[in-house]
Amino acid sequence: FQPLRPLPIDKFVNISAPELDGQGADDARMPFDLADHPHAASAVAREMLLRLESDIEFYVKDRAESRAKEIGEAHLRALSIKVTQEISAGSKRSAAAAKAAISTLRDLRREVQS
Repeated sequence: FQPLRPLPIDKFVNISAPELDGQGADDARMPFDLADHPHAASAVAREMLLRLESDIEFYVKDRAESRAKEIGEAHLRALSIKVTQEISAGSKRSAAAAKAAISTLRDLRREVQS
C-alpha cells in the first residue's frame, strides 16, 4: 500500500533498507540438540522434535519473506544528515545548502498540493 505513489517520491525521499534482525538460514534449527536425551527416545517424542524443527524452519523462512517486503526508514533528501550538517556549519556553503533545501521542500509541497 503506497498512498503517495503518484508523487515522484524518489526525487524527494531516500528510503533505507530495513534493519535485519540477524536471523538467517543458520537460525532455522533448534539452539540445542535433544535427540540423545532419554525422554526423546519414544516415537511420540521423536515426532514432536521433528515437528518442532519443521515449525522453526517455517518461522525463519516466513519471517525472512515478510522482512523482504518491509521498507526501511524514509528520510527527506533536502534534510539529510549531510545537508543539515552543512547548514549548521556556518561556512560559505551553509547559505547555499539552506537555499537548496528550501527550494526542494517548496517543490515537494507543490507536488503534494497539486
